[in-house]
Amino acid sequence: DISRKLGLMSSRDAKRIEALLSKVGLPVTCSGLKAAGIMEAQSRDKKFIQEKNRFVLPKSIGSVVIKEDIPVKLIESVIKARVSG
Repeated sequence: DISRKLGLMSSRDAKRIEALLSKVGLPVTCSGLKAAGIMEAQSRDKKFIQEKNRFVLPKSIGSVVIKEDIPVKLIESVIKARVSG
């Protein structure tokens, strides 16, 4: 979702990835978690360097890019949309 919102990936590819994840039984949402807890945990991730977040994001099926300093509001909105807790 972050990749799509940043314009790195098409909605078509994002929907395809989500469908494939669901088809093999992997979750596409989180239940029993709170968005604030996820945000706190990601700030301690090893990819969080010099107070900048860093994500490996898909550009298309089979292709990724490393992006850093993604706006916190964008990350929060994506997490809130995927969390039901």
